[in-house]
Amino acid sequence: MKNIAAVFALALISTHVFSQDHAGGSVSVDPMGQNIAFAEAYDQKTGKPLTEVNKQVFGSSLLNDNWGNGEVLLQNNFLFKNLELQFDLYKNELHFRKNDIVYLFVDSIKEFSMKFKDSLEMRSVVFRSGFPSIQKKTGASFYQVIADGSNVVLLNYVTKEVRENYQYLGPLRKEYELNNAYYIYEVKTGLMKSISLKNHPY
Repeated sequence: MKNIAAVFALALISTHVFSQDHAGGSVSVDPMGQNIAFAEAYDQKTGKPLTEVNKQVFGSSLLNDNWGNGEVLLQNNFLFKNLELQFDLYKNELHFRKNDIVYLFVDSIKEFSMKFKDSLEMRSVVFRSGFPSIQKKTGASFYQVIADGSNVVLLNYVTKEVRENYQYLGPLRKEYELNNAYYIYEVKTGLMKSISLKNHPY
């Protein structure tokens, strides 16, 4: 990741947990021997915590400019609750904040959910990974779960991409553009299918 250094930070785990040096930081190990850690994200030049503001692009790359409250389920089924979360749609990357410091998750995430204030209303979202690769998306890619059924799951791969906006007699302007790509995941067959779905808020 450009201009970002990852330093392992001590994870917030309950009793009987010890830590050991690893890659210049520390890794927390639970009693079962599974590593659970966060990577602290900061700017290499200033050393300040990552705020992820690209001044060369207008708008925001984030799903939620206001930090939300939610839960994160790791691939090893370890569940974190009551976390401050923010999702970067440009990078398809989840951020976690504690004491005004932004972290990235080192361990693979299976699912996360959160509530956040968007304008004047509260929104609730669920994102999940682990789906079959399709159209350059991998099993690590996060999809918003729109409808979760026992046979079929309706998904939205929501992103923000940088596009160039040319204005007559004006300077070139780069801005974030929201894009949605909808899919049906068939639980029994394990197949992903692209579909057309319009007028969804994300």
